Amino acid sequence: MINSLNLSGFKSFLDNYIEFNNLTLLTGLNSSGKSSIIQALQMLEKAYHEKDNILLDNHGSIKDLKNPYQDDCIKLIVDIDNIENQILLLDDDTYKISGDNLNFPEILYISANRFGPSVYLPIYSNSAKKNK
Repeated sequence: MINSLNLSGFKSFLDNYIEFNNLTLLTGLNSSGKSSIIQALQMLEKAYHEKDNILLDNHGSIKDLKNPYQDDCIKLIVDIDNIENQILLLDDDTYKISGDNLNFPEILYISANRFGPSVYLPIYSNSAKKNK
């Protein structure tokens, strides 16, 4: 279980600590950071399972994700089953994962349809999550 997430220099977050319980609801006004929290969790999952490019498609580069008021690199720190692990995003091509024996939970995210009805369904490009 994901116990907590610390976002430092990530998007609108300078240094924020978020605790999770068995059920955690993210609520708030538009542009308050709800999607950014989910994006950080998706990036962490991608880093631990795929190990290559941790950026999400169509969400920008690390430069785009970095808070302009933060001098240090982006830090995403997650506590899973009381084991703290950390990712340091250094530049567009480099990141560092610290922590061993991490069993990162699978995240299934259903996004809101903001564009109205569609006559087709996109094909999911992540082969690791086929038929989910």
